[in-house]
Amino acid sequence: MALLVAEPAYNPSKADLKTVALKGHFVSLNDANNGVKTGAIPYNKAVVDRNKALYATKKGLCDVCQSAKDEVRSTFGFSSPEFKQVSKIKFTKLAKVD
Repeated sequence: MALLVAEPAYNPSKADLKTVALKGHFVSLNDANNGVKTGAIPYNKAVVDRNKALYATKKGLCDVCQSAKDEVRSTFGFSSPEFKQVSKIKFTKLAKVD
């Protein structure tokens, strides 16, 4: 930006290319970039917390639900209607947390 202001030969005819407009655009881009940087920290923390809640060994939602399915199978039997209902529910670990 300082280079354009210092260059006397830079005199575009379009208003959006003049140094005043470019400076305004630079400020808005810089503000947007700072907003992304500010928001990235809580977002990344939320992703880590979500992954722990879903995928933690023995305490995560996937393991707890799989244990519940195993319990239904052992209580009611493999061919019971109760187990057939829950056996269709799939739990997949997408992230390694531990």
